Amino acid sequence: LDILANRIGKQIQGVAYYLLDIGMAGEHLVLQAEELGLSTCWIGWFNLKKARKFFAIPRKYKIISLLALGYAAKRPPRSPQKRSLSEIAWFNEMGKSCPEISDFELNFHPDDSLQAKAKSNGQEKIND
Repeated sequence: LDILANRIGKQIQGVAYYLLDIGMAGEHLVLQAEELGLSTCWIGWFNLKKARKFFAIPRKYKIISLLALGYAAKRPPRSPQKRSLSEIAWFNEMGKSCPEISDFELNFHPDDSLQAKAKSNGQEKIND
């Protein structure tokens, strides 16, 4: 514990982890909004003074980014097919496939296992 606190703690001191937290929270908001049929636009380059005035945000708050949310006039068409894992992720080095994760596992949904279990027990469908 002493090594962790004294050596590693000093290395990460000063890292603005709140920016990572904001990014993760914002991306969760974006994903949920898209799931609900809303469109979003993450805005990182904006006039700080104008944004603060327009949204009436007091100076004691730091504005990191803006996130526009609403209904798009026209939604872009969805890709007909997802990329395979080997096209978007690698293991230890670029181009090396991830051996421990299959495309099946990435597309797995918890309800799938319930349906499979129900079929093996002679049931057609699990009712909610």
